[in-house]
Amino acid sequence: MKETLAFQIVALYRDFLTYTTNELKKLGLNFGQIPLILYVGKHPDCMQADLTKALNLDWGYSQRSIAKLVDTGFMTKAYKEKKSCNCLHLTENGKQAFDVCHSVFNAWDKIKLQDFSEEEKANILTLLKQIHAQDNIFVKEINKMKYAIVFSSETGNTKLLADTVQAALPKEDCIYFGKTDSAALKADRIYVGFWTNQDTCDENTAAFLKTTSNQEIFLFGSAGYGGDPAYFEKIIKQSSENMPNKEHLIGSFMCQGKMSMSVRERYEKMLNSPEKPSNIEDLIENFDRALSHPDESDFEALKKAVQA
Repeated sequence: MKETLAFQIVALYRDFLTYTTNELKKLGLNFGQIPLILYVGKHPDCMQADLTKALNLDWGYSQRSIAKLVDTGFMTKAYKEKKSCNCLHLTENGKQAFDVCHSVFNAWDKIKLQDFSEEEKANILTLLKQIHAQDNIFVKEINKMKYAIVFSSETGNTKLLADTVQAALPKEDCIYFGKTDSAALKADRIYVGFWTNQDTCDENTAAFLKTTSNQEIFLFGSAGYGGDPAYFEKIIKQSSENMPNKEHLIGSFMCQGKMSMSVRERYEKMLNSPEKPSNIEDLIENFDRALSHPDESDFEALKKAVQA
């Protein structure tokens, strides 16, 4: 067994673990926090979902680890309107830890390779890189995330958006596509589409969101009265209130959507009424502007949001 590559790698790992643990104790960190510190340091403004996927972590472990780093002052979580979710940054202590994490790698290398010539060092690293570059079937299996797409669509707008989401993702990884259904809960990630009702998602979508648990959630929807990013953000925020754990919201998308002609007919009656609302002409103008939405620019923006 000692003659195997696996044995030698495990032995080196244990040695590196002991060395780094002693160094990180001085900062109040542990070995398992190194990958998170390094990832956020290299990808400021990243989401938890990005970090979790890149490091092949369990969602629960990722969430607990980030919370610990926030509590101990190495990391911050700030809500970003553009992404409609919390994003991660290193604090000044976190940046110091980032530098230390890098230095322990270099210091350990220097100690372990001090008796080797420059040519031998280069050969060792070249061989290890070749091994690491091989397709890792085990990691690939872990990374296969199953997703579902559910939607509620009154006028067909959200169905068009749902079709766009499906076209932007690998079809083989989709386990469910259709109206809100418990079958979608078996997925790792759920793309949830809705139509807007009183500044939040429709009742069917709200009820479905309340049944979610550890799944990652991406919200997308349309609103008849659109164009204002602040209004769209309000809709997403109020819709996400239905989620048992809002931290699982990994992204969102909103756009304007056409309304039923019965709405314009109602507006026209109001326009001719003696007691017409002061903003009735604005409402009619907005209705007409919404007729072309969602359009190709909306679809393209949605694809980019889903693939980000």
